[in-house]
Amino acid sequence: MNVELQKLEEVMKKVFSSFDKDNSGYLDVKELKNVSKELGREMDEAELEECIKDLDQNKDNKITYDEFRKWWLSGRQGLSPWMRRLLAFKLRTI
Repeated sequence: MNVELQKLEEVMKKVFSSFDKDNSGYLDVKELKNVSKELGREMDEAELEECIKDLDQNKDNKITYDEFRKWWLSGRQGLSPWMRRLLAFKLRTI
Protein backbone atom coordinates (compact mmCIF):
# COMPACT_ATOMS: atom_id res chain seq x y z
CA MET A 1 0.00 0.00 0.00
CA ASN A 2 1.52 3.35 -0.95
CA VAL A 3 2.05 6.07 1.64
CA GLU A 4 -0.79 8.34 0.44
CA LEU A 5 -3.33 5.53 0.50
CA GLN A 6 -2.10 4.47 3.92
CA LYS A 7 -2.56 8.01 5.25
CA LEU A 8 -6.02 8.23 3.70
CA GLU A 9 -6.96 4.90 5.29
CA GLU A 10 -5.85 6.22 8.69
CA VAL A 11 -7.96 9.37 8.28
CA MET A 12 -11.01 7.35 7.19
CA LYS A 13 -10.67 5.06 10.20
CA LYS A 14 -10.29 8.02 12.60
CA VAL A 15 -13.36 9.73 11.21
CA PHE A 16 -15.42 6.54 11.28
CA SER A 17 -14.31 5.82 14.85
CA SER A 18 -15.19 9.35 15.93
CA PHE A 19 -18.73 8.80 14.57
CA ASP A 20 -18.98 5.29 16.09
CA LYS A 21 -19.44 6.40 19.69
CA ASP A 22 -20.45 2.97 21.02
CA ASN A 23 -17.60 1.16 19.22
CA SER A 24 -20.06 -1.27 17.65
CA GLY A 25 -18.26 -1.28 14.30
CA TYR A 26 -21.11 0.43 12.50
CA LEU A 27 -22.90 3.76 12.42
CA ASP A 28 -26.60 4.00 13.09
CA VAL A 29 -29.16 6.79 12.97
CA LYS A 30 -28.62 7.67 16.63
CA GLU A 31 -24.89 8.17 16.14
CA LEU A 32 -25.40 10.31 13.04
CA LYS A 33 -27.92 12.40 14.94
CA ASN A 34 -25.42 12.92 17.77
CA VAL A 35 -22.72 13.99 15.32
CA SER A 36 -25.12 16.47 13.74
CA LYS A 37 -25.73 17.93 17.21
CA GLU A 38 -21.97 18.41 17.55
CA LEU A 39 -22.06 20.20 14.21
CA GLY A 40 -24.56 22.64 15.66
CA ARG A 41 -27.66 21.61 13.74
CA GLU A 42 -29.50 18.46 14.61
CA MET A 43 -30.71 16.66 11.51
CA ASP A 44 -34.36 15.69 11.28
CA GLU A 45 -35.52 12.15 10.55
CA ALA A 46 -35.74 12.70 6.78
CA GLU A 47 -32.17 14.03 6.62
CA LEU A 48 -30.90 11.12 8.69
CA GLU A 49 -32.70 8.65 6.44
CA GLU A 50 -31.03 10.25 3.40
CA CYS A 51 -27.60 9.83 4.98
CA ILE A 52 -28.26 6.20 5.78
CA LYS A 53 -29.68 5.58 2.31
CA ASP A 54 -26.59 7.08 0.66
CA LEU A 55 -24.15 4.82 2.46
CA ASP A 56 -26.02 1.69 3.56
CA GLN A 57 -25.44 -0.67 0.65
CA ASN A 58 -26.95 -3.81 2.21
CA LYS A 59 -30.00 -1.90 3.53
CA ASP A 60 -29.70 -3.04 7.17
CA ASN A 61 -29.94 0.56 8.50
CA LYS A 62 -26.33 0.42 9.66
CA ILE A 63 -23.24 1.81 8.01
CA THR A 64 -20.21 -0.46 8.31
CA TYR A 65 -16.67 0.80 7.92
CA ASP A 66 -16.51 -0.91 4.53
CA GLU A 67 -19.64 0.93 3.35
CA PHE A 68 -18.27 4.21 4.72
CA ARG A 69 -14.91 3.60 3.03
CA LYS A 70 -16.51 2.79 -0.34
CA TRP A 71 -18.63 5.96 -0.12
CA TRP A 72 -15.59 8.06 0.74
CA LEU A 73 -13.40 6.59 -2.01
CA SER A 74 -16.17 6.95 -4.59
CA GLY A 75 -16.05 10.73 -4.16
CA ARG A 76 -18.54 11.02 -1.28
CA GLN A 77 -21.49 11.36 -3.60
CA GLY A 78 -25.13 10.88 -2.76
CA LEU A 79 -28.49 12.48 -2.25
CA SER A 80 -27.74 14.09 1.07
CA PRO A 81 -25.29 16.95 1.58
CA TRP A 82 -25.46 16.24 5.32
CA MET A 83 -23.04 13.36 5.41
CA ARG A 84 -20.49 15.46 3.55
CA ARG A 85 -21.02 18.27 6.08
CA LEU A 86 -20.61 15.90 9.02
CA LEU A 87 -17.44 14.58 7.43
CA ALA A 88 -16.03 18.07 6.88
CA PHE A 89 -16.76 18.94 10.50
CA LYS A 90 -15.04 15.82 11.79
CA LEU A 91 -12.01 16.34 9.56
CA ARG A 92 -11.47 19.73 11.19
CA THR A 93 -11.54 18.19 14.67
CA ILE A 94 -9.11 15.30 14.20
